[in-house]
Amino acid sequence: MSEMDKFLSNFKQIFINTMREPEAQDALREVMKPLSEANTENIAKLTDIVEVQKNEIKTLKMEIEELRIREKQKSLIISGMKKDDTKSVTDQVISLCKDNMQVNLHPDDIDDIFRGKTNTKTKDTPIIIKLTTQRKKVEIMKSKKALKNLPDSKIFINECLTTTRANCSPKPGKWLKRRHSLPPGPEMALYMSKRLKLQHLDLCTPRRNC
Repeated sequence: MSEMDKFLSNFKQIFINTMREPEAQDALREVMKPLSEANTENIAKLTDIVEVQKNEIKTLKMEIEELRIREKQKSLIISGMKKDDTKSVTDQVISLCKDNMQVNLHPDDIDDIFRGKTNTKTKDTPIIIKLTTQRKKVEIMKSKKALKNLPDSKIFINECLTTTRANCSPKPGKWLKRRHSLPPGPEMALYMSKRLKLQHLDLCTPRRNC
């Protein structure tokens, strides 16, 4: 052991013995008190900053979601319609609306139309259609029930929703089952208040997204 190691070992032992004395402990607390108060103040400031940033992020997310919802307000997703090499996608949709739903859809009513990604499970390639007016979208949605009367029809028309809205409630009625499974009391009240808040934000319609 070198001289330096001996010195450090002895100093460590002396320091430990000294700190066992109540007076030394009190003196150390007095020295550390300003540092502790400063750290507490800094932590409080950082906590406030983090909360502000969390609120700002939450606000930005809601604004982005609103923009996405507005972007898809006039859009529909048509699933189950097989590809027809003899017709364009536009002609297929126009024929579907006119022949089966009694809706007069013209090319001028369509702002954009294309086929989305193929579903690996169902092998279906849905059609995404963006209409020029909200009125035409509502007309199609009201008439889509006629597709149920078609023989062996597996064509479905739904709103084109954002990922947040589509994933909020994947199974219709699931939250009702959850509500009925809860006994009356604070837990049910909390669950219902959260659910009503989501409904108010219009983020829980169970539909397929695009």
